[in-house]
Amino acid sequence: MNLSEFFQGPHFGRVLLFRLNSKLIALPLLDLKEVLEDLTVTIVPGAHPLIEGIFQLRGKILPLIHLHQILQSGALTATQQSRVLVIQYEQEVCAFRIDQILGIEALEEENFPDYSDSGRFEFKGESGQLVDAGQVYALIQEQMNMQD
Repeated sequence: MNLSEFFQGPHFGRVLLFRLNSKLIALPLLDLKEVLEDLTVTIVPGAHPLIEGIFQLRGKILPLIHLHQILQSGALTATQQSRVLVIQYEQEVCAFRIDQILGIEALEEENFPDYSDSGRFEFKGESGQLVDAGQVYALIQEQMNMQD
């Protein structure tokens, strides 16, 4: 993600902070469509291993992606704090499970000590990774192409 666009564009540094196992992740709020607590997932036989299944949301069928596998954060254990984030990139919509929502925060330039486009940030003494929906889709495509 281009940090100068992140701070000067419509994002204004506002993110949803969440945990994916032990990893602290920040998703720009404009990329977030919805947060779901519970849903019924249909397993699709023969689907790509990165696809947990599909579910219906207001008449649309959406894929539920194993983002924790893509980001190599280990297996995800569902708890009462687990949620499903629905994101959109251009016309594409998908969802993934997370461990815990930490809240909505406004990240500022000082949260990015090296101010590179790597997206690494510091927040309340903890290191995290800024990931936008475009990066998520690029990672999904890359992993699916590698495993085909």
